[in-house]
Amino acid sequence: MQISGPMPDQNFPEYFSLARLNINRCLAPGECPDMAIAAHSVQKSRFIKQLAEDGHVLTVKLDATARNGLSIDLHSVGINQATTFTGLCANHDNAIFSPIEKQEIDFNNSEQLFLLAYRCAVSELHEQMVSAIRVQGGYTNRVRKGIDSGTVPSQACLQATQRLVLAYEAYQYKCTLDAALNERRFKFLRHEVIRVPTQMATVAGNSVYSVDDVNVGDSWLRVHLNVLPISQSETVVVFSYVKDASKKALHHLAPVLSSQDGSDRLKLSQFIIDGCGNTVFRPSFVHSWSHTKHDAVLKYFLDSAWKPQLDRIAEDLGVFALET
Repeated sequence: MQISGPMPDQNFPEYFSLARLNINRCLAPGECPDMAIAAHSVQKSRFIKQLAEDGHVLTVKLDATARNGLSIDLHSVGINQATTFTGLCANHDNAIFSPIEKQEIDFNNSEQLFLLAYRCAVSELHEQMVSAIRVQGGYTNRVRKGIDSGTVPSQACLQATQRLVLAYEAYQYKCTLDAALNERRFKFLRHEVIRVPTQMATVAGNSVYSVDDVNVGDSWLRVHLNVLPISQSETVVVFSYVKDASKKALHHLAPVLSSQDGSDRLKLSQFIIDGCGNTVFRPSFVHSWSHTKHDAVLKYFLDSAWKPQLDRIAEDLGVFALET
């Protein structure tokens, strides 16, 4: 069952009409002329397969029409397509990420933790660039149809400009990580590792999200989030952030770091739904939810897509099958 909501802005139907537009340039540090490949932002063999049933997982799908507005649902996707993005060429993908692709992950290893977070940033930049292209294309279509003049500023024009700014800021942030990567300054980032005992693996994902009301320099706090089911009995959640922003980041993360009881696990689920748009679920786990929980989770995804909802007291949003 899908959940619907109001159209967030005038440009959104045009945006979704261009939803198949993509970019295929390699975003490795420096300039690379090679085409990007479709790579998993969350490892398929190590993590996504922990959730898969009949070769599929469930992921969040947004849709929009001028008549029905914005809608969201969970739909099935094959593990070969889940969490893929075209952000790096084959050579750079292998060269950069081989320490986490070819070795067991040690959650005390600063290089591996940095690379997990760095992959989030590459994926996020790719998504921001694609979004900017789509919104700009939507605005161009409105001008072509005579809806907007193209010479007088409009809401759709402002939205297209805002998306370009967000993409550029994501690029600037990745450049700071590129420098740390090239210089092997892996402790440029700090990490908070939370181990969650589970009855079965139920969720995986990663992202970079911004805490827009917390300034860091001339930008805002960014937090990398990795949700990694390392086995059926344990999922590891890693929050990463720039070391110089430690005080502000720890304050933001305090609700999930203060203790490890059931209420904090619920809050951790809330952080994941709020901040991790690139999320996949075990199908049978989602199918076991009540209609109330299913609708509550989707509504929370929808609400938090436009504005953080972490201050809400959100019940029945658990994404883990916790040990009893």
